[in-house]
Amino acid sequence: MKWPRGKYNGQRIGGTKIIIEINFCWWTLAFSWKFCSHFLHIGPIHIWEETAYEK
Repeated sequence: MKWPRGKYNGQRIGGTKIIIEINFCWWTLAFSWKFCSHFLHIGPIHIWEETAYEK
């Protein structure tokens, strides 16, 4: 089995990275699940998902 690689950059994919931020100065309601743009914003809670590549 071949190691998965990025479609556009050819780098090896090591996993995913999830970023959770709580920011009381920025309140919004938004959702997107597009290529390189995975996020969920509910009030002051902001969650992003990114592909993590090996270095």
